Amino acid sequence: MTKPTCQKCGVILGINTKFCGVCGTKIETSKLTIKKETSSKKLDIEKNNMDDVLEREADKITPEYNVTNALEKIQLGYMRMVDINFNLIPDILIHHHDDLVKSHRMGSGKNSNKELRDLCGGLIQSFNEFKHGDQSTNEEISERITNSKKIKQEYFTYLLNTTKSFIEGYKKINNVIDELISKNIGNKEILNRLKKIIDRGTFLPTQPYRYFLFCSLEFEKKKILDSGEVPIGWLPMDTDYVYQSMLVELEKSKSHQGNINLLLGTGVIASAWFGWNSN
Repeated sequence: MTKPTCQKCGVILGINTKFCGVCGTKIETSKLTIKKETSSKKLDIEKNNMDDVLEREADKITPEYNVTNALEKIQLGYMRMVDINFNLIPDILIHHHDDLVKSHRMGSGKNSNKELRDLCGGLIQSFNEFKHGDQSTNEEISERITNSKKIKQEYFTYLLNTTKSFIEGYKKINNVIDELISKNIGNKEILNRLKKIIDRGTFLPTQPYRYFLFCSLEFEKKKILDSGEVPIGWLPMDTDYVYQSMLVELEKSKSHQGNINLLLGTGVIASAWFGWNSN
């Protein structure tokens, strides 16, 4: 299937479109180009460079859509799944309730809406990554949706409520960013652009989110500096297999023979670590 496309931004247009709905360019019929419709997966290409990501995400024009046609626009290639405003996702789920929930009249039923399955699958994956909701329930819903099966009403209610709470929690990232800026942690310009992305209703891409997490670690470092206690995992040697193995043996020795072995064991571990790194 082919569609006419805008000469300036490349978005797919309707046959009789006079102005591009994304960039506003006037469409000259004589200059219309026809190209094969591109799938949403091909449109969703993640750039690795931070400047490229921020320029694309923070300053792009939000696609025009609503809860009734968002998934259809993705299916037709007009926009990408990541362009959905996360504030509208609960209403999108409600709108597609009958596509998701099985009825007693139709038995188990099949969910034939691929875009809806992708949206729900992405939500559940995010729940798991952020340790949000109930892990076992997430997995049960994910399994049914992955297999194109409809879910029970109780699962739909869980999915809807968990989505709402997840979105509300995610938006609080901007509160943390404000705190980072007030304490002069990180690059103020970059952090403000991250806020702009979230304010627009978009989840942060991978690189910007990693930057946010990196800056947020400064809060944990402050706690360590104040307490004098460095948790396992904060030092480079904590990830070394030899160190970890000896630490396990040290704990066993401590429980069996008392604190004198703890003192001796600490010296052995330190010698082993620095000796290993000097080779």
